[in-house]
Amino acid sequence: MEDPNLAVEPDFLSEEYADHRLNFIDADHGIDNERAARILSKVWTLNNAKDKERWTARAAELALLAAEEKRISEEAEALRLQSIADDQQAAIKEERQKNKLKYAPVRDVDVPNNTSTLPSQYAARLLKKGVFCPLFYFTNKGLREASHSSLTSDAEALVLIQGEAGSHTFMPALAAQPASPSFVTDENLTWEQFNEATPRMILTMRTHEWPEDRINMHLSNVRAGIRQWAPPVHGAYPASTTKY
Repeated sequence: MEDPNLAVEPDFLSEEYADHRLNFIDADHGIDNERAARILSKVWTLNNAKDKERWTARAAELALLAAEEKRISEEAEALRLQSIADDQQAAIKEERQKNKLKYAPVRDVDVPNNTSTLPSQYAARLLKKGVFCPLFYFTNKGLREASHSSLTSDAEALVLIQGEAGSHTFMPALAAQPASPSFVTDENLTWEQFNEATPRMILTMRTHEWPEDRINMHLSNVRAGIRQWAPPVHGAYPASTTKY
């Protein structure tokens, strides 16, 4: 259907419409050739007006359909882009989980003038699995023993060892191995050892992404232990029922 708004009314007095005029000419009723042409003109005008109404309604319907199709297309594109973004975020999160050290923030601080000592592999494995471990492994003594063990598979290699006074020296790995760890249970730790170990264990828990509620539970147990344990007598605590 062509746009009726562009239609041009024909010349109904032309020879082309002579047969159409004959259908309306009636001498008995005073309808001559010119009047018949006017009748044809009125009929054409009425039909053209109806065509314009239908055209307008159809145009509005098509506009609504186009708008709906555009909306659906835009929503689909937004979902596609969101899906891509979600996949990228998931990949980044997985990569960060697999390579935590690679994405660890670098603090803008001076180079430390002392050497940090890591806990034993046994203690680190326990906390990595989400299992509490004895505080001894985070005392100065426990950390010092950890630095002596499993530093290298080469018995002749030199390893850095922390001495009793806190100074560091190099010595052969074989000579650095202790006869056996001097393990001390939590209730037998000295007050000084207790204060050494607790913040270090909590820091290691956070390093291994322990839930904060479990860390807080540990802190509550520590506080409960402090309330239950008497001040150290001869350098040790009385027995306690506090468990970690």
